[in-house]
Amino acid sequence: YGGSAGAGSGSENKGLELLRFANRAPLIFNQGGCAVTSAARDIDWRRYNVNPEKTPITLFINVVSVHVPYTSAGKQSVAEEPEIYEEIRQAIMESTRNLKSFLRRKIKRRERKERAGIFEKYIPIIARRAAALTDKKVPDAEPLIKEITGVDDAKEKED
Repeated sequence: YGGSAGAGSGSENKGLELLRFANRAPLIFNQGGCAVTSAARDIDWRRYNVNPEKTPITLFINVVSVHVPYTSAGKQSVAEEPEIYEEIRQAIMESTRNLKSFLRRKIKRRERKERAGIFEKYIPIIARRAAALTDKKVPDAEPLIKEITGVDDAKEKED
């Protein structure tokens, strides 16, 4: 996911790239009639917050077996046997669940930083104004900001 993953070139939205292998040999031709392609196509990507046209993601799928059911003698694609199709589909869904968790953590981290920025901006102003109203010394707002935003907790969890 991310970086230089996905199909396409340059800085455009790349989308889904599917790399199909059978026993470590690349399946270059006949992609449309392959069990690997149909299993990847039949996934409900919205469930995992992934848009296959825009999200830079590369799926590397290698079917390893002594008896891989190819569609032809040319070994250009894997036949759509129900058991193989379902296993490939389940493996893709398991990996995309992990991707969904990763993306959710990334979004929460970004939201926490945004929230911390708001508190860091306004709490010192509020502390100064409140101290001026009560004719007291301006308190140190830093411990309060750390407590509210949980910045220390987030750093510990990342390390």
